[in-house]
Amino acid sequence: MTPKREMMPVLSLGQNFRLAMTDRGLTFKDLSRMARVSYNATYRIAGKKQGPIYPTQQAVKIGAVLGFTRKQVEEKTRQDRLNKNRVYSKSEAFYRAVSELLELFESTK
Repeated sequence: MTPKREMMPVLSLGQNFRLAMTDRGLTFKDLSRMARVSYNATYRIAGKKQGPIYPTQQAVKIGAVLGFTRKQVEEKTRQDRLNKNRVYSKSEAFYRAVSELLELFESTK
C-alpha cells in the first residue's frame, strides 16, 4: 500500500498526526469517530508531542485515517523511541551503539 502522505522526519509521530489533522480540518472527536478509536486514546496518541512508545493498533488505525501506512507508523514510532534514548530490545541497543561508533569514526576523519 502506498502512503497518501509522507512523514515529516523532524516531527514526532504525534506531531505528524496533528499536522495531518490540521490539513484535513479534523478535530480529535472527528478523528476518533472515523478511526473507531476512543477519544481518550486518540488524544493520547495524536494530542501529545511524543506519541506512543510502541506502534499500537489504535495508532495504526488513526494513521490509516490520516493517510499513513502501518509501516510508516511503526518506523516513526521506532525512530521516536531511539531519539528519546528509549531502547527496548537488545538489537535496538546494538544498532544504536554501532551508529554512534560510526558517527564517532566519521567525525575523526
